[in-house]
Amino acid sequence: MMASISKPLGVDKNGKKIYQVSWREPGGKQRHKKVHGEDEARLFRAQIELQLLQGKYTSVTNMTLSEYIFTWIEREKRSKKYKTFLDYQLISTKHILPTLGKMKLKDVKAFHLRNYLLEKKENGRLDGKPGGLHPTTLKKHMRTLHLIFECAKQDDLIAENPVDRLDFSQIVTPAEQKARKRQMIVLSRAEIQELLSLANGTPLHLPVAIALMTGARLGEVLALKWTNINLKSRIANITENLQRQKNEAGTSRLVFTSPKSGPRCIALPGYLVELLKQEKKAQAERKRAWGTAYEDYDLVCCQDNGRPWEPSNISNKFRKLVDASNLPRVRYHDLRHTFLTILAEELRIGLNTVALQAGHADPGFTSRTYIHSNVAALVGAADAYNNYLFDQGNDTSPSIASQ
Repeated sequence: MMASISKPLGVDKNGKKIYQVSWREPGGKQRHKKVHGEDEARLFRAQIELQLLQGKYTSVTNMTLSEYIFTWIEREKRSKKYKTFLDYQLISTKHILPTLGKMKLKDVKAFHLRNYLLEKKENGRLDGKPGGLHPTTLKKHMRTLHLIFECAKQDDLIAENPVDRLDFSQIVTPAEQKARKRQMIVLSRAEIQELLSLANGTPLHLPVAIALMTGARLGEVLALKWTNINLKSRIANITENLQRQKNEAGTSRLVFTSPKSGPRCIALPGYLVELLKQEKKAQAERKRAWGTAYEDYDLVCCQDNGRPWEPSNISNKFRKLVDASNLPRVRYHDLRHTFLTILAEELRIGLNTVALQAGHADPGFTSRTYIHSNVAALVGAADAYNNYLFDQGNDTSPSIASQ
């Protein structure tokens, strides 16, 4: 046998057993590599043996960055969410490989990577238009490079990760980052009421109202189900996210995934509760009208036949609605930002409560720890927000048209 697998050496943080694959190069030098997972170790051994049999084995000392990246891509395909994997694959194959791929892995230094990022900053677009990549995209490139070289370091192919020697502020200065950053737009109370009035009677009314009054993301709004809403206690559970994903065949489909920062509960202001009650009745009528042709996914926001909305469809409808109005050119995601900003800055709601409602990734501990004890605080925040928008002393709330 040309390659062998050791007994388990230990267990990694994910509970996978660690094995060592050993083989001898054509020149006689002994090589070893630690692999996480028994199936992965067997696969790697088979790949090494096939390369040796076919005479295609490349010595570690002569391995190019291109050769290693293709190995790394296969590894990431099995361990990352497919959308994340597609980002890595695009950056690696369309950007990094054409520029640095022919270099030997061990010869790539921070100097080469810094020049690569600076070049992409000035002339990195691949759509035929002049100009460079946005700072956010450049950060993705730097993160991808770091992952590639960190894996090579763990594989004992290089002594250090050259990306660790880079400083992103020397690639894109803080002033440049600030200048290129799109500022979120916060709608005023009058603008919120105008937007709700414009959306009233259209398929956008409920998705817009939910985002404006709970801070939920678009995918979370479109994945929200009736079984996760308690109209009596005015609490909804965010447990899923709807998004379109591509598969390996190049086709795509709508899938329900986990929310960005995990499940959470949100409170529902009075205006939204009334709107949801009306929608529930309207959906029951549509179900009767469609009969057996109705596709029941239990979705709160859905097409007339019950099927899920395409997220991009709602985004496009929203953009057209805003463009035809006198409102600032807000994006759908700005509705979330508006809600959270008003809670924190106008109403002075405690940051823990705001973080709990928002489902931010950073205060995850707060969410997991206080999710049950802070329901009263969430409802209180929802009431304060409802009173802020629709001065309860003077009924200025937009009328709710029957859907």
